[in-house]
Amino acid sequence: MPANNTVSLLLNALLPIILLFGTPLFDKYRFELISKIIVLVLIISFLGNYLFLHYHYNFKSIARGVNLVLLFSLFPLNTFRLSNKVLLCSILFILFSQLSFVFNFKSFLEIIDTFYPYTGTEVYYTTKFITTSASRFGGIYRNPNQCSRYVSFLFMTYMINKRSIDRGSLTCILVSLVSLLLCGSRTGFVVFLAFCLFFFIGRLGFLRMLPFILFCPLLIILGAQFFEFKYRAFELDTAVEGSLSQKIIWFCMFFDHLSNWFRICFGHGSSELLSLYDDSIMLDSEWGEFFFNIGFIGCTAYLFFLIKCFFTVNMKYRPFFIFLLWAISSTIIFSFRMSFLFVLVLSLIYNNSLNSEQ
Repeated sequence: MPANNTVSLLLNALLPIILLFGTPLFDKYRFELISKIIVLVLIISFLGNYLFLHYHYNFKSIARGVNLVLLFSLFPLNTFRLSNKVLLCSILFILFSQLSFVFNFKSFLEIIDTFYPYTGTEVYYTTKFITTSASRFGGIYRNPNQCSRYVSFLFMTYMINKRSIDRGSLTCILVSLVSLLLCGSRTGFVVFLAFCLFFFIGRLGFLRMLPFILFCPLLIILGAQFFEFKYRAFELDTAVEGSLSQKIIWFCMFFDHLSNWFRICFGHGSSELLSLYDDSIMLDSEWGEFFFNIGFIGCTAYLFFLIKCFFTVNMKYRPFFIFLLWAISSTIIFSFRMSFLFVLVLSLIYNNSLNSEQ
């Protein structure tokens, strides 16, 4: 279903309400003051820009605002046990969809085009372009960066959900790594390696992981030199010089245009208001979206929200927060689908940590 479809937007906005069923309502308001401050900032931002600065939001912006208010006001969400079989099958399905583009499996590509049609305007995400000219493969997501973000999320959720390291864990690692390499996403590759490092140090201990820590970077460097291998996932220098530096330039350009104290403190309520500034400015990151949408006060409250969560959950769940590295190059909370999944898993590990203390 297209992301801009009215019914789809409404369903995405109200999705957190589904998890209220079967749970007393008052149990949902136990996350103290921080999440309530975020909700208050969101409401002030929307109402302030509408009533005093006279900006009229479109339906998508309103739906996104409702979604964020519900996610934070109902945190921690009423969660259920996640099936690792479902998580692994999901990663395998994504990988198979990527391989279908790599090897041009026409019968499966027809299914993808039917149930996961591409509705954008960029030529390089069409099936024809991907199967004939692409060097990066996003599978059903078309966009390899989006694909990498979801694969890394499913992988991390699978691993923290495991009680021990077994064949299933090794299978998940291998399948996820192949998928991420096909995506060619530098952020996805860094998130994957950082998570594996901290996850296995936590489970196996630093000394047992020391050979892996020393061997892996050496293997990558030697392999790249010996085979004269140049692959986008390993081009971290161009990531800093190109992608990240451009995001910083855009943010500085936007910040130079700011003169209204209300929007500095409480934001614009929606990235829709980017049209008020230079047409060349893009946000293209979670940190840019956060400051633009809910301002300095909202960003500060969200930072404390994450810190509170981090120190509340058990040590074995803390590697999950490495997923927040995606905030550098993509969106998490300001993505309709990812925001719900992220808060759902965050609620799961938060609730599990609280229950284990009782």
